[in-house]
Amino acid sequence: MYPQSRESVLVTPSALRHPLSRAAPDGPIVIAYHRTERNPGRYLEAAQQRSGAVVEHTEVLDWARVDPSTSAVVFVESPLPEIRVFGRNPGVPVFFWVHHGEHHLDVNLRLQIRYGANVILLAHSWHLAGRFLGRVERFPFAVAPEVTADPIPWRERQWDVGFVGSLTQGTHDRRIGLLEDLKSALGPDRVMVAQGVTPEEQSRLYANSRIVINEGGTRHQPITMRVFEAMGAGALLLTDPAPGLDELMTPGVHYAEIEDPIGKQAIDLIHGEGEQIAQAGWEEARRRHTYDHRLQELFGLIEQIRSYRANLPRRKRPKGLAGLVDDIVDLQRVLVHGDPTTAKRLADRKVWRSPPALERATPGNFDAVVINAAADSETLDRLIRAARKSVVIGPRAPRETRERITQLHAGSRFVDLPEGTLATFGTTGYRLPSSHPAFSAAFGDKD
Repeated sequence: MYPQSRESVLVTPSALRHPLSRAAPDGPIVIAYHRTERNPGRYLEAAQQRSGAVVEHTEVLDWARVDPSTSAVVFVESPLPEIRVFGRNPGVPVFFWVHHGEHHLDVNLRLQIRYGANVILLAHSWHLAGRFLGRVERFPFAVAPEVTADPIPWRERQWDVGFVGSLTQGTHDRRIGLLEDLKSALGPDRVMVAQGVTPEEQSRLYANSRIVINEGGTRHQPITMRVFEAMGAGALLLTDPAPGLDELMTPGVHYAEIEDPIGKQAIDLIHGEGEQIAQAGWEEARRRHTYDHRLQELFGLIEQIRSYRANLPRRKRPKGLAGLVDDIVDLQRVLVHGDPTTAKRLADRKVWRSPPALERATPGNFDAVVINAAADSETLDRLIRAARKSVVIGPRAPRETRERITQLHAGSRFVDLPEGTLATFGTTGYRLPSSHPAFSAAFGDKD
């Protein structure tokens, strides 16, 4: 069903259909991720601790310090910068749990190589399995019992519809429209919308909502965390038909798919079979889709693949200024000013050269800009403004480049390296704040 390559095999664990009770592996499990409030790595780690497994968390992996008896290392996709890895793996199975689809694919393909991941655990977007090397397993999100509030009886809930998530104009216009339609049909006080809440607060909101909607956008349509958060709270999940969701649960039985007009559909569900579907979804989520179930699947995989090794290429860091770009895994769109050698060395990025492509240097149009040639003040400012995440300063850049970066990008962080200077701008995109210890770990030494 899913596109495959000769290097990649997508496997459906039998445990997704028939969860088994498995003992924890004899050796410790290392889980490598940045601990943040909303990273699902926290839920997998908590399940490991409940199981009695020996769990070691790290945000920097040095193979020389890993216990030789370790059963597996599990990297969890986290806000960037990535987990730094030192040394050579002595033979421990390595998993990488990938949470995003197309819009993070290039980054995650690079991270598989940097982490040395033999097995990819793909949360959704399983049609991308063939893009990765080696073995790929379905490994969806799940219900986290430790943050899930006790459901309120469905008919006694305060809101007809609850939703937590981003509502950015231009990016989430369809989502905004659906919520407005629901408010018009049900009344504005019957629809609760929240942003920036904790997972615990979100759980309480969903536990007091009859319906939770899940809009996946027109491109990605992932099986989001919201799917399991809603069902775990006993709400009726009203969702876009995300590819693969019907392999985990049954539409019309465990959840409902969005229909037009959504306002009328919500009213029909509230006065019809909505409560029955919500109950069935809650029972199915608790029966097969908690993080304790996912951990059982992981234990089974660890047993299976002790002898499995994907033939992964080793990362070859480009020389010179290209190496500074390559060090930051999410710099995909790059403008190189006056340095054709650097442009040629960035083979796995989307690269434009200036001055021929100077007209593309509009504000924020590039993830990074490399400046290694003379430029007048107007051109220099234009180049710096075109960078959304980073600027690489070469030895032939104008002397005032660093000062202008500071003026145009408040809070810039500079790292002086042998090849040149790297300036980063903080929290643009899927990144941790620049004050987070991971930034020091990303550019400092391994200690």
